[in-house]
Amino acid sequence: GRTGLFRGAFSVEGVAGLGHAGLELPGWTRGFVWVNGFCLGRYWSAGPQRILYVPGPVLREGANEVWVLELEDAGEPWVELGPGAPVRTGTPGVVQP
Repeated sequence: GRTGLFRGAFSVEGVAGLGHAGLELPGWTRGFVWVNGFCLGRYWSAGPQRILYVPGPVLREGANEVWVLELEDAGEPWVELGPGAPVRTGTPGVVQP
């Protein structure tokens, strides 16, 4: 599988109205996620943890950074970020190796 540390970026408009968000990594296996240096926690495809909670204060207006440490097998090079339940809009959090 593809393992390693992956870095990506995404843009957020209107952070004041966004509040919290959810981040999901479809197809990814097991690892950890950081947004703007804040550790969201771990994910594992075998467990019930599908959506990682992103507190509103972690998100910035404009450019944001996401890091994913994949320990087993990386999925497609993107993540889903949305208010509450993740939704795919445009090119959310494109993750580049």
